Amino acid sequence: MVVNRKWEKEASDDLKYLRGLPTAPRGATIHGSVFRYTTLENPASKAMRAGFPPQAKESSFAAGQVYEAFVDDHGSFGLVGLPPGRYEVILNADGKVDSWSHKSTLVEIADQGCARFTFWIDPFAEQGSNR
Repeated sequence: MVVNRKWEKEASDDLKYLRGLPTAPRGATIHGSVFRYTTLENPASKAMRAGFPPQAKESSFAAGQVYEAFVDDHGSFGLVGLPPGRYEVILNADGKVDSWSHKSTLVEIADQGCARFTFWIDPFAEQGSNR
């Protein structure tokens, strides 16, 4: 049997989160990963581009309040202990930004709940292009 290590890691993270809920602190969590395309090639094979963590800033907005987190050297970001509610999650970076984890950057998070985002930055895309 072939095991996809990516899914194994994600399942491990999910199980750790679920097991920790009984003792988890109050509040909501927003976390995720950011990648940047490093090569320009045929747009049809866009998904094949290699990624690396960029220097970028993630911002979340709720009820007039702004929460910011910087992307670390591994391409990860996180905000913990947020008041439960509806958030708009935005990545501030140079280049076109796509979110592959959600169709919308709006998310409703319950107390002790979390939302995970994956962003890809395309520094090669022209503004307004479909690439």
